[in-house]
Amino acid sequence: KKAKVKLMVGDRVSVSSIDWIQNRGMVTDVMDRAMELNEPKVANVDLALLVFAMVTPEPSVELMTRFTVSLGKAGIPFIIILNKSEMVSEE
Repeated sequence: KKAKVKLMVGDRVSVSSIDWIQNRGMVTDVMDRAMELNEPKVANVDLALLVFAMVTPEPSVELMTRFTVSLGKAGIPFIIILNKSEMVSEE
């Protein structure tokens, strides 16, 4: 039967009729969401990890700002991770 609620990544659900061979099951219930974001469409986020390269590609300040403002508005704590630091010159 069709669900009345559109599922999102992060939804907590009850599943029945599990077929382990075909890797299928039926969602029978969707728990209340603690929170949801529309971009990207996710629910029940406890912590966001934002990973940006320091070089190749150059970090996008616009994208970083958009993500941090969106997460801050939703009250979701976040950590910014900068990788590829070994590729940055010491100058």
